[in-house]
Amino acid sequence: MHRTQATLLGSLVITLLGIGCASGPRPIAWDRLPFPKDSDWPGPKGAPATIGQGELVLQAQDVRTQRSYSAPLTLECDAHPDNTNAPNTWLQVKFVPVGEPADAEPKQMTVVVMGNRNAPPSGDQDVVFITRRAGASSKEIWGEQAFAIKTGEPYRLRCEVLPDRIRITINDQTFDAAGATVDYKEFYIQLDGWQPPNRWHVRNLLIH
Repeated sequence: MHRTQATLLGSLVITLLGIGCASGPRPIAWDRLPFPKDSDWPGPKGAPATIGQGELVLQAQDVRTQRSYSAPLTLECDAHPDNTNAPNTWLQVKFVPVGEPADAEPKQMTVVVMGNRNAPPSGDQDVVFITRRAGASSKEIWGEQAFAIKTGEPYRLRCEVLPDRIRITINDQTFDAAGATVDYKEFYIQLDGWQPPNRWHVRNLLIH
């Protein structure tokens, strides 16, 4: 990935997203983050996340949970981009340890990346992979896995953060990323829709 997002612009409470608990779902509060000031991405910087008609709309500027989490946990959502034919169309689920800056690229994070490459060498191919950033460098810790979805169908993602792996299910296709872990004691969850000006629509988001 060319960049990640951070820096606090404002906060919003997204009631379409819920956490399961004994008393039922409750809203999740999110901070809306603009494009990071130290990113080297030369292209357009996207736009702040918006909420409307029961969906979260992302265009290259993250949202971050106000509260922190710890493993194990599961994140579920339905998502789709405006333009499925655009190059490098990615939804990124980022696990960012507490203490990372809100106005710059996080120096530590683990990222589940899902979408359609639509670019050489793989061409029109839906893939999922995991990257980890440590300091100034970022690398894949679990390589690209191809999956198939029907035309016009949203990506139905279930991401389970387990002690020894991350288990990813996309439209009933399950992948076990053994050894790929989120090793931070406490972390925030950030969501990012890439690449601008393409937008991602996220619905039915649940963290439990």
